[in-house]
Amino acid sequence: MHNLQRILFVSEGYGKNFYGVAQVVARLFHFSLKRNFFSKVLVTNIGELNNNDESLIDLIPKIKCLRNLNWHPKQEAFLNSSIGSYSPTLIHLHGVLTFLQGNTVKAAKKQKVPVIISAHGMLEPWLWVQKGKVYYWLKRLYWMTVLRPVLRRVDYVHAITDQEALTLKREFPDVPQVKISNAIDLSEFHSNQVFPSSDRYLLFLGRLHPVKGVDLLIEAFKQLDIENVRLVIAGPDFDIAYTAKLKNQVVLLGLSERVEFVGSVHGEQKGELLQKAWCTVVPSYSEVMAIVNLESAASYTPTITTTMTGLSDWQEGGGLLVEPELKPLTDAMMTACDWLQDERMEMGKNARAFVEERYSWDVIGEQWVEAYKMIAETGKKKHEQ
Repeated sequence: MHNLQRILFVSEGYGKNFYGVAQVVARLFHFSLKRNFFSKVLVTNIGELNNNDESLIDLIPKIKCLRNLNWHPKQEAFLNSSIGSYSPTLIHLHGVLTFLQGNTVKAAKKQKVPVIISAHGMLEPWLWVQKGKVYYWLKRLYWMTVLRPVLRRVDYVHAITDQEALTLKREFPDVPQVKISNAIDLSEFHSNQVFPSSDRYLLFLGRLHPVKGVDLLIEAFKQLDIENVRLVIAGPDFDIAYTAKLKNQVVLLGLSERVEFVGSVHGEQKGELLQKAWCTVVPSYSEVMAIVNLESAASYTPTITTTMTGLSDWQEGGGLLVEPELKPLTDAMMTACDWLQDERMEMGKNARAFVEERYSWDVIGEQWVEAYKMIAETGKKKHEQ
């Protein structure tokens, strides 16, 4: 048994039908259970759960009409009570931009429980500037005056990539860092490689949001002008206006017969889409680490991704790494479409082996075990002083 016994994860969302941070939290939570930690999750939004998760997930109060702020007048009291009754050895807090994170830190400090916070790329500049100067300065003011003074009281910050480490150093100059990459559980994926679909398609998988660069992908696909290749776009309508823009773009470019929107996919449907794609394309403008790259590689499917998705070593595993611009993306997609089937299969094998070596929970999980032990011991010594 570990010296550390109890971890409390706090996040904005959790569920099989959620994307992004929620999936990272779920994987980390399940890994901690496999390693015999006593773990529990507190969230403001609960989605579809595994049966075994239900007793270990509690809902934090919030006002629905203020869902983007994750606020409720009784939230801090609830967190105080939950932390007090569960008595965690440490709290792993996810996200940085809502009242949930601030209230969690306040409650944790009252209970003298150490906190590590994962920003998940939410402080990266592109996300703040892409909506214009007024939005940027309002959000910056909110961050600087409301949240940052409270969140700087955490014991550790977690950086996923080298780029995020630099950002967090600017925002949390006096807080020590832990740098650990995202990871995936290979047991969730088929261990055997299958041939891609004879009806070749390129795949985008993720929430439909401007940061994902799906409009850039559609424009690049038009530039390809290859008749025997389709584009499949899978993911939830996270931004309804953006989804409408994408569908209109497809019509205006005359691609309605070759581009398909399939909505949210999960489970076997998601696995099959990944396995049988000719190539997965992840053209994000800013993303701390695009998990779909790892999922695709685990499915023996190579990916094209950008230099902004946190995988600077991706080409070592056979993937294609480009700038988030039209010509480089188009050229990479053309390269992928020119692969012979044997080349495509070899690329898939290389991608799978690369993820096993560097981004599986067998590798990354042990880094978290050591980090949690260190944080718990540091917190214990601090509170004994």
